[in-house]
Amino acid sequence: VSAVWTIADIFNGLMAIPNMIAIFALSGIVAKETRDFFKTSQRRKN
Repeated sequence: VSAVWTIADIFNGLMAIPNMIAIFALSGIVAKETRDFFKTSQRRKN
């Protein structure tokens, strides 16, 4: 039973790797889009 939990933990950790790569790859785009969104929303308020 212990081995099953260990293997499950390893595979859960391995599933996080592609997600972390995607987060780092998209972080610049998300930051740019967030800045653009707030710039345009401030213009609409004025």
